[in-house]
Amino acid sequence: MAKAAAAAAWFWRRNGKVVTLIAQREGALTAADVARWLRMSAGTVTRWARLHEDSHGVEGLPGFKAMGQWRFHSAEVNAWL
Repeated sequence: MAKAAAAAAWFWRRNGKVVTLIAQREGALTAADVARWLRMSAGTVTRWARLHEDSHGVEGLPGFKAMGQWRFHSAEVNAWL
């Protein structure tokens, strides 16, 4: 259980302190995961995510950035489909 929790968190140092950002919560997927699910390239997935970001949620695939990488909640992707 502790191993799974450690895998779900990102760690980095800022001003000598360790800061934790929970990037992969339950249901959070990477662009590659979504690409495999939708049978398309990861580049297309990130392009749609940028479109969602640029259009303020009107168009594109809903997602969020964590540590500069796109993440997607499976429930939001499923609703988007």
